[in-house]
Amino acid sequence: MVIKLDSMFEIQSDEITKYIDSLLFEKYNRNNNEDLAYLYSYKIKNLLISNNLDSIPFFIDKAATYSNEYINEDLKTKLNINLSKYYFIVNDYPSSLKYSLKALSKVEKLMEKMELFNIIATIYFELNDLDISLEYFKKSYIIADKIGDNKRLAISNGNMGAIYLLNSEYEKANDLLEQSNKYFEIQKDTINIIKIYTTRSKLALKEGNLDKAKFFLEKARNLSIVLNNELLNSLVNQHYGNYYLEMNDLVNAERMFKEAYTLSKKDNILRSQLNALSGLRDVKLLLSDYKNSAEVQNLYYQLKDSIYGASIRHKIDEVVWLAKLEEKHDENKLLHSKFELEKQKKRILITLYSTIVITILIFVWFLYSNNKKNLKISKLLNNQLQSKVILEKKMKEKQEDLHRQEIEKKNQELIALNLMILSKNKIFNEIEDIVETSNEDKIISELRKKVRLNKIQEKDWIKFKEIFEKMHPSFYLNIEKNYPQLSKTEVRICSYIKIDLPKSEICTIMNINHNSLITSRYRIRKKLNLKSNDDLDEIIKSW
Repeated sequence: MVIKLDSMFEIQSDEITKYIDSLLFEKYNRNNNEDLAYLYSYKIKNLLISNNLDSIPFFIDKAATYSNEYINEDLKTKLNINLSKYYFIVNDYPSSLKYSLKALSKVEKLMEKMELFNIIATIYFELNDLDISLEYFKKSYIIADKIGDNKRLAISNGNMGAIYLLNSEYEKANDLLEQSNKYFEIQKDTINIIKIYTTRSKLALKEGNLDKAKFFLEKARNLSIVLNNELLNSLVNQHYGNYYLEMNDLVNAERMFKEAYTLSKKDNILRSQLNALSGLRDVKLLLSDYKNSAEVQNLYYQLKDSIYGASIRHKIDEVVWLAKLEEKHDENKLLHSKFELEKQKKRILITLYSTIVITILIFVWFLYSNNKKNLKISKLLNNQLQSKVILEKKMKEKQEDLHRQEIEKKNQELIALNLMILSKNKIFNEIEDIVETSNEDKIISELRKKVRLNKIQEKDWIKFKEIFEKMHPSFYLNIEKNYPQLSKTEVRICSYIKIDLPKSEICTIMNINHNSLITSRYRIRKKLNLKSNDDLDEIIKSW
C-alpha cells in the first residue's frame, strides 16, 4: 500500500520526523521500495520545513534511486517539487528552475501549481528578469484568487508591487503595497509587515518623500527588534543605509550597510549581500576612499557574476529550452497515442462493418435463392453497402493522413527548436573559450571580433536554410520568382516568420534590437506593396 502523508504536515515538525523515521525503519526491513520512495520524499519536505539542509542530498539520492523503479508520476512530481525548493534555498537557480518546470508539467493540485509559480517568479526576480517574474507572480495571483487564499493574494500583491517599484511604475506599486499592507496588519503577520514596510520606505525614497520613508523604517525597526530575526534585521539595516545615504549622512549609511552585509552573508542571502555592497561602494566613493571602494566594487562584481553571470544565464536558457523540447516531445507522444487509438477504433469499425456486410449478403443470398423477384433489391443493397465500405475506407485514409501531418509538424517544430539551441550554445562556448585562453588585455578585442563574427552567422544560416527547405521546399523559389526585390536579411526574417518564431527570438538569433526588426518588417511590407490592414505574418505564412 502506497503511503500518503500530505495532510500530516499541519502538525509539529518533530512529531512528523519521529513518525516518518519509524515508517522508514519498518518499510526498509520489508523491502517495500515504492513506500520507501514516498517516505524519502516526505523526509526531504520535512527537512525543508525545519531548515535542516545538510542531510537533504543524502535523502535526494535515496528517493531518486527508489522512485526510478516505478512509473509513478505522482511520486516523481512530489520529488521534483521538493528538489525545486531545496535548490532554490541553496541558491542553485538553474537546478531549481529545472525541477520546477518538470513538476509544473505534471502537477494537478492548484496549491502546488501556485507554489511552483512563486518559486519560478522568485528565481527570475533574483536574476533581474522582471517581466518574466511578473508574469509568473500574476499566474500565482490568479490561482490564489480562484481558491480564495487571501494570504497568498496579499503576498502576490507585495511581490508585484516590488517589481512595479523597480520598473519605476510608482502608482501601481503604491496601490498593491497598500492592499498587501492592510491585510498583513489585520492578520498581525509581523514578518510580512516588516517586508512591506521596507519596500514602502524604498518607494517613498524614490518619490523624494524622506519623512514618509523614515516613518516606515522606524515601524519596521521596532517590529524587527521584537522578533530578533537576523534576516529581517539585515533587510531593515539595508534600507536604513539607503535612507542615510539619501540624507548624506555617510557615517550612519556606512554603518548600516556593513551590518546588513554581515547579517546577509551569515544567512547566505545573495541579493541582500549584493544590495548592501552596492550601497557600501557608493558611500566609499562619496568619502573619496577610492582604495576601499575598488575592493568593495570587486567583491560586488564577483558576487553579481555568481548570480547573474554568463554561465548562470546559459544554464537557465538551456533549462528553459530543454523543458520546451520535453513538452513538445510529450505532446508528440500524446498525439501518437491518440492516432493509435483512432486506428484501433477504425479497425474495430471496419470489422463491425464487414460483419454487417457479410450478414446482409447472406441474407440477400437467402432471399435471392428463395425469391428471384427480389434480385434487384438485393443488388441495390449490396451496392449501397459496398459504397459505404469504400467511403469509410477513404475517411480512414484521410484521417490517418491528417494525423501523420500533425506529427510531422510537431517534429518540424522540434528541429527548429534544436537548431536555435545549437546556435545559442555555440556563441556561449566561443565566448567562454576567449575568456579562458586570452590574457586580460586582449579579451575585449577578441570578444568584439567574435561578436561581429557571430552576428553574421552565415554558416548557421546555411544549416538552417537546408533544414527549412526540407520543411517548405517551395518557399524560397516563390520569393525568387515573385519578390526578387527582397534582400538576404529580409528573406531571412521572412523564413523566421514562416515558422512562427517570436519577435524577441528573431532579434536574439540575428543579433539585432527590436527597433531594427520593426524597421526591416516595414521595408518588407513596402516592397510587397501591402496595405495598412494587411497582416504581414499571415501573408508570409501562406507562401
